[in-house]
Amino acid sequence: MKQSKSFTLIEVLVSIGIVGAISGVAITAYRSYQLNNDLSMATQLVNQGITRAQFLSMTGSQDSPWGYDVATGTIFQGETYAGRIVALDEIYPLPPSISVAGLNTVSYSRMYGQPSTEGVIVLISQGGNQSTISVTATGVPPINESDLLTICHRNADGSLITVNIALAQWPAASVAGDTRGACALVQSSSAFSAASSLESSAESSVAGGAGGTTLPFSQKPGFLLLEPSAIALNISGNSIVQVKNNGLITINSANAKAVTISSNASLTCGSVSIVGNPGTSIAENAKIVGTIYSGISAVSDPLVSLDTPTKGIVNKSINKTGNVSTTIDPGTYTSISVSGNASVKLNPGIYYLVNGISLSGNGNVTGSGVMIYSPTGVFDLSGNGNITLTAPSSGTYKGIVVYQSRTAPSTTFSVGGNGTVNITGIVYAPKASFDIFGNGTNIVGSEIIGNNATVSGNGKFITQ
Repeated sequence: MKQSKSFTLIEVLVSIGIVGAISGVAITAYRSYQLNNDLSMATQLVNQGITRAQFLSMTGSQDSPWGYDVATGTIFQGETYAGRIVALDEIYPLPPSISVAGLNTVSYSRMYGQPSTEGVIVLISQGGNQSTISVTATGVPPINESDLLTICHRNADGSLITVNIALAQWPAASVAGDTRGACALVQSSSAFSAASSLESSAESSVAGGAGGTTLPFSQKPGFLLLEPSAIALNISGNSIVQVKNNGLITINSANAKAVTISSNASLTCGSVSIVGNPGTSIAENAKIVGTIYSGISAVSDPLVSLDTPTKGIVNKSINKTGNVSTTIDPGTYTSISVSGNASVKLNPGIYYLVNGISLSGNGNVTGSGVMIYSPTGVFDLSGNGNITLTAPSSGTYKGIVVYQSRTAPSTTFSVGGNGTVNITGIVYAPKASFDIFGNGTNIVGSEIIGNNATVSGNGKFITQ
């Protein structure tokens, strides 16, 4: 007869005790894990809340500053949490196991993105662990008006352009497939075309690039003047300077009066970005229509790697005067000079002009699909004549209509008189002093890279 084996009361109690002990350890470990996870999540939520509040402030959302209240996890519109517009709240509550000490509310200034209060946010879990987040004048994360990010943007046609954007605009650019850093090669001038590594505004949403590519995060470039220390842009008289399409002007000069405008002159553009501070001198009845940014970082020459055309066999100078008309082919010439009532037509191609080009009197020069290169950099247009040039639509110099030497000690680009100048394309003259005067209407380039510019008289100086 078998006997059934049973547990004694002591054995049962011991087993229950062991199970209880194991369960207690497991529950404690899980609770600790949960509290640490809550702390990590809370830290991420606070960082994201601060980032979004600063971003909304810098991009001018609702034309207002924005802030973040840590305890309630609320991104709010307005300078204070108490005075906010509740309907616009974005709420991402922290886990209930988290308490807050230190700085609890911060708001950011519109456009500049600077915090209203500096301090440390302390997040405390119920387990006693802490996480700290510092808010300083450099921002958390560090997004400032002067912080620019150079990116390589790919157009719809596959061409690449190098542009500078505000750091806060990088998320939109990255989604569009852009990459950080300058484009490795200037594939074409539309590769510069929106190109010039010019400063962009976080608020703008306008067309960029000669090809009409829409860049939702940058302005169309107009001028880039590379002069590092002296007055770079001097406008006087009754002259009108305009960068169309809400375009931008970038001035590398650290001079406090890098942009000087006087008399009845006017400058109209989307924005003017200047290394110098304050960077402008506006006198008498002069005016600047456009946002002014001072204290930016200098922008390097975006076409510094552009190849120089090959110098071929030098043909004689083209010197036409009187009432003659002629057509010439691309090639290397000593110079081109047109005066009187003469007319010269340039066939499409590259023109290497050892001593540059000059136009005076009632002369007329036209050319479609041309690029004029001058190692001496002389470009002198005066009188009552007309010059109409458009850039090549393909090849190495696609989009570039004038290219002056970047190695000559100094070059000139002079446009004056009462005539009309209509140049479509990029004017690349990094060493040039642009001198625009007279009473004519001068549309000089879609985009201009030069050293400095002086505009006077009664004329109009426009980039398209």
